[in-house]
Amino acid sequence: MSLAILLGAGRGFGLEAARSLGIRGHDVVITDVNPGHLHAGQASLEASGVRCRGFLVNACSLPEMQALAENVGATDDGVAGVVCVVGGSVGTPRWVDDIRPDHVKAVIDLCVGSALNAMGVFREGLLRARGAILFVSSGAARIGDRLGWSPVYAFGKGAMLGMARYIACDPEWAGVRAIAICPGDVATERTAEIHSSAILTPEEVEIVRVARNSLGRMATPAEVGEAIAQLVMNAFASGSILDLNGGEYPTPA
Repeated sequence: MSLAILLGAGRGFGLEAARSLGIRGHDVVITDVNPGHLHAGQASLEASGVRCRGFLVNACSLPEMQALAENVGATDDGVAGVVCVVGGSVGTPRWVDDIRPDHVKAVIDLCVGSALNAMGVFREGLLRARGAILFVSSGAARIGDRLGWSPVYAFGKGAMLGMARYIACDPEWAGVRAIAICPGDVATERTAEIHSSAILTPEEVEIVRVARNSLGRMATPAEVGEAIAQLVMNAFASGSILDLNGGEYPTPA
């Protein structure tokens, strides 16, 4: 049975991507650093009939990732897909003038460091299965975002676009498909937490909810999860970057 590993997928669209892949017959592994999210996510997948294993893993820790690869048999059996959902702005400031080098390092370590660890520990399994590695970037990395996220987040997520492109054409990774997806605003639990945290004004929250794309709404986690699953399974999708943003355009603050 094909193995799909989703990092940082205890909730949100990472969890929905796991559900979509599992319903299509993949054995699913999800990880998270939050035990509550992990256990709830695994229970939700199992209730959907998905064969799922959950591991409490910090994807930024190479030893923990190496242990994960060994525990799931990634080297022996091959890996059909790895989805790197891990990321965040880790509380960094919103505006360019406020950025310090340590802010950049923290977000790069989170977004890029976790993806590099995944590339290292799952490379042999991906090569064996001729699988796919998908990097979850962000619309912020493609068109900018003047509401709600630090520009450092855009820096970190932007690096993941280059990673996908280079892996796709690297002879040492021949046969492995590398893809990136750039979601716009998604109605996840994390988004709701940000909207209720006073990072944005009520007026800015309303802009995010209804006015930043031509569809007039945020995506559902299931919509983004389904797109991720389809890209992982598409045998000719490589070097691709999918903007999934409802026609979003840059907006002034």
